[in-house]
Amino acid sequence: MTHDEMIEVIQAHKEGKEIQCRLKDPSLDEMGWLTKGGDTFNFTDYIYRIKPEPKEIWVNEHRQAVDIGYSSREEAVNHAYWDAERVAVHYKEVIE
Repeated sequence: MTHDEMIEVIQAHKEGKEIQCRLKDPSLDEMGWLTKGGDTFNFTDYIYRIKPEPKEIWVNEHRQAVDIGYSSREEAVNHAYWDAERVAVHYKEVIE
């Protein structure tokens, strides 16, 4: 991590944002990203990140296809075709 990335993570932690960490060595990292506890950081052995916000999309479902993802419900409704079986179906990413 660069100094700027380290500062960004520490500042986010100070602001109360959720921080995740994982081991730098991928051969030792079986768990992936974990929620960081405590106030200390070990930049020698770990990589840190601010927990990303889950992505959300809205789609229109047709019998044979699904529209591209839209960034809002309103956008999906405005682009729905007459033959849509379901309009503005909301999908939210699960981040573990």
